[in-house]
Amino acid sequence: TASGDKISIDVVQRDKTGTGQSGQISGPVKLPDWVPGYPGATPESMNSFGYELEKRIAYTFRSTDDPAKVLTWFARKLTEAGVHITASYTGSHGGFVHTNTADGRRMFNVEAAAPGTAPIFHVELREIKDGQ
Repeated sequence: TASGDKISIDVVQRDKTGTGQSGQISGPVKLPDWVPGYPGATPESMNSFGYELEKRIAYTFRSTDDPAKVLTWFARKLTEAGVHITASYTGSHGGFVHTNTADGRRMFNVEAAAPGTAPIFHVELREIKDGQ
């Protein structure tokens, strides 16, 4: 359920036998401190879900900047933060930057729609909590 800037999601994780484990994330969706926010852009359409040892967030944002400029900015900021770029591409139809930390505990992907007025950027991130 959603209300203003707050979101509540029920999650059920099932194993092969059908036994489930339920969890809930509620309250305002906040990006982790290690995630850079593009200057002048505000996340929209945010979704957050998680399991006992993993948290995922997906969101979109818009920018009037060229997609190549935005993707280059993310690549630089994430590299400065010690995250490794695993794949990237920019072209006439948009582009993407996919990253992961060396230990595989954090992943950040950003994809850009085709250039135009206020391109849409889709972001997905994953964080594995201590203990896994």
